[in-house]
Amino acid sequence: MYGRFRREEAMNHRRSFSAAPNAATHSENTRKHCAFTNRILEVALKLRKRGYSDSYLTTMVRALKCIAKHVNLDNPNEVLDYIARKKVMDSYKANLRCLFSEVSSC
Repeated sequence: MYGRFRREEAMNHRRSFSAAPNAATHSENTRKHCAFTNRILEVALKLRKRGYSDSYLTTMVRALKCIAKHVNLDNPNEVLDYIARKKVMDSYKANLRCLFSEVSSC
């Protein structure tokens, strides 16, 4: 016996590269384009020129993208409410507010 596979599959050495050949790709199903991303990256480049470290910028860009998944970044009140309710340290919230203000002013 060949386990849970059928004999034909066990004898076929060609590998299938897709579990569902007719299904849409993963990125088409799950990725939602954020129009704010370009502005986030522009601000990150500005802050990098000002001397901010790459690790700080990476963290902040990742955080803003995460916020964008939960609220509309074009609505500042909604974003600030989300940041205020987020269960993180106050210093991190302050950094998020400062970075969001930089992004929204761009």
